[in-house]
Amino acid sequence: MNAKSRSIKDGIFVTIGSIVVLILSFALYFLLFRLFEGMIMDEQEGMVVGHQPDSLNFVSWLRMGYGIAWLLGGLAVYRSGLPEWFKASILAGALTSFFAAFGVQLYEMPMIMTGVIILVIAAALVWLYKMHKKWYHYYAVAIAIAASAFYLFPY
Repeated sequence: MNAKSRSIKDGIFVTIGSIVVLILSFALYFLLFRLFEGMIMDEQEGMVVGHQPDSLNFVSWLRMGYGIAWLLGGLAVYRSGLPEWFKASILAGALTSFFAAFGVQLYEMPMIMTGVIILVIAAALVWLYKMHKKWYHYYAVAIAIAASAFYLFPY
């Protein structure tokens, strides 16, 4: 297989892999949310009807922790011997999870939210450049930006 067709094949793998990783990432977050919510609600079953406790206080911690965990996990994957297209797919999922977490958390402070996202994008691009990564790693960053934009700005 020549270099051009290999590069195209890797780009296709990154596209499909990124979509799969994004679906799995958001499904895992939903499952974790439901698990924590179920544990909290089980503890509060005996409460008086009409009393609304602060039962969802865990959400921001879960959201932020999940986004940071994905980002750190994405960095760790790059130290592994996994195929490069797979690393790029994980990078797309990690960045999107991080952007979604911080974007939702900081939605009332759009300037800070935008600043954090731009800073992480710039850091990712510099890091990829210093590691001499191929084009599809940058493409994974673009996928993350696009997916995050659709998630954070749906209208």
